Amino acid sequence: MLFISLIFTITAVVLWKDIIHSKFVSIIIAALTFLSLFISGFWYVSDYLTGSGIDESVIFHLRADMGGAALADFAPVIVASVIYLIISIMFSLYVYHVVRTEHISRKHKMQASLASFALFFSLAINPGISDLTSLVKHTYWVSHEDDWVSHEDEQPIDYLIPDDATANLNNKNLVYIYLESVERTYLDENIFPGLMPNLRRIETVSLSFTDIWQIVGSNWTIGGMVSSQCGIPLFIPSGPNSMVGINRFLPEATCMGDILSANGYELSYLGGSRLAFAGKGNFYKTHGFTQVEGFDELIGNLSDTSYRSDWGLYDDTLFDILKQRFNELSTAETPFGLFALTLDTHSPNGHVSTYCNDVKYKDGLNPILNAVHCSDKMVAEVYDYITKHESFGNTLLVIASDHLAMRNTAYDDLGKRKRRNLLLISGEGLAPKNIAKLGALIDVSPTVLNLLGADNQGLGFGRDLLGVEDTLSERLNYNGVENFLRSNRRFISSLWDFPQINGGLTVDVSGKQVILDSVPIKYPTLLMLGNNLRVEEIRFNGARGLEKNPLSRQIAQRSPEQKFIWVDSCQEMAWLNNENAPTLESDSCVAIGRLDLSNISIFELSESMSFSRRQISDIIKSRAHESSIAAKRIRDMEFISK
Repeated sequence: MLFISLIFTITAVVLWKDIIHSKFVSIIIAALTFLSLFISGFWYVSDYLTGSGIDESVIFHLRADMGGAALADFAPVIVASVIYLIISIMFSLYVYHVVRTEHISRKHKMQASLASFALFFSLAINPGISDLTSLVKHTYWVSHEDDWVSHEDEQPIDYLIPDDATANLNNKNLVYIYLESVERTYLDENIFPGLMPNLRRIETVSLSFTDIWQIVGSNWTIGGMVSSQCGIPLFIPSGPNSMVGINRFLPEATCMGDILSANGYELSYLGGSRLAFAGKGNFYKTHGFTQVEGFDELIGNLSDTSYRSDWGLYDDTLFDILKQRFNELSTAETPFGLFALTLDTHSPNGHVSTYCNDVKYKDGLNPILNAVHCSDKMVAEVYDYITKHESFGNTLLVIASDHLAMRNTAYDDLGKRKRRNLLLISGEGLAPKNIAKLGALIDVSPTVLNLLGADNQGLGFGRDLLGVEDTLSERLNYNGVENFLRSNRRFISSLWDFPQINGGLTVDVSGKQVILDSVPIKYPTLLMLGNNLRVEEIRFNGARGLEKNPLSRQIAQRSPEQKFIWVDSCQEMAWLNNENAPTLESDSCVAIGRLDLSNISIFELSESMSFSRRQISDIIKSRAHESSIAAKRIRDMEFISK
């Protein structure tokens, strides 16, 4: 469909050649041509990386911290994308010049109609437009046609929160190893003979769950972690960068870590990549983990600190640290949970540790399969180490996918079979068995917790895969599950629970942060206020996406009646100031009001300053409304921007 869309775009340009008299229409045609080319390229790159076009994971990573990403792995894609973008711009400029003419005839009018149809048809069938439309629809539009869909941010009846204080856990230790992009399809001997002999051996002595779907909000690492630990897909609020400047990650969600921590577990996370990448560190710190270590915290354990991949620590290093940490925690009297994430099997090519210098899969020509084959060997060693340890009798060991593999050098072969996530659980007294119950990653946490003695019906939208109650996947078909979760998006997004101004607001100038409810938020930032001055969104400059979206423009795009508190440089706020007001000269300012207020209060900050809730309320209520002044301010902002 992408190819057909591009064919119609080019056809439209050919038909438009030398038939447009208006300069303005020529600009519109060139802009629409660029839009078609840009969206096509964006979709192609997204699909190349994800295998599923422009989805939640793409939008998440455009908004989240990407520090620590192995950009070298994607160098060819990045270079090709830049070249494609330059060509698209140059071609669009060419279109602007080539479509213009001084004379127009009746024949030209008919030709222009055909060209218009061709271009709009190309946009209508463009898969990128379709994906973006779907994301916008599911983000901003909520259907209430079904009685199981929550209204606004009301808690759905299917969302369960166990009483973590009375979980009555059996105090068994938990070791949970996420294998990066390793799905159970790799165990299929018909497609990959001899690829993972060790995991196939481990499967024969474990509980093996063979039908774990991948559903919306769980198809990338942090999404898979949130789904498997909290029983919900990872949705983020609709505002740009809404979660980047806040150090609390889904604070209102109840996750496996919260329940374990409340029951006296000492929780640790080990990962070879940087904690800032996609907010992993904040997620674990928010949900009961006391020791959270990534690349920066673990690199000191290496005698040779240059031994690392583009993503971070190699897995042989990580597994050595994991075994050491397991030993240390096993000597303590308190139960523990030790979670780890591997990296070597990351798409597109993988990275092979020196542990596997003499290991390759078949002829060794497929790099990701070499990495997966190596991972199989290393995981088996860790498995054997833990299961033969004297403390294993009191330990539950989970080996699982974080998500299905994204596009890699074995992607075509992976698509030859029904693709499912890997989930193997081993423990003293657990009889080996294949569990064919249909489920998803959201069902993992209640299953693990019940094996630890919790006896809960479920957690979030997840249900025990060993229990009698149907999972969402069993009750609904695949599309039904997707629609159900997306229809409850507003509730799931509300679990981010922005800090409020009930106790006032403090701007710390030296620390460049706003403090709400003792929560520090980096500024520049924009607080969108609803009824009763409730903070409904926290926005930041759109600096990590493909398009700059400054806070000034974000204010202008909202209703003139939208109440806000904006903390930024004074220079950025000049367009809000009245003509007879003094010039803003300080570095930092706070603006409180609405666009349609005759006078927006702007406070220059030379030092830290606090505002009570009453002050903020009085400022907003005590100003007269003038509908025309909002339009004037927006025009001023556009003029200054240009």
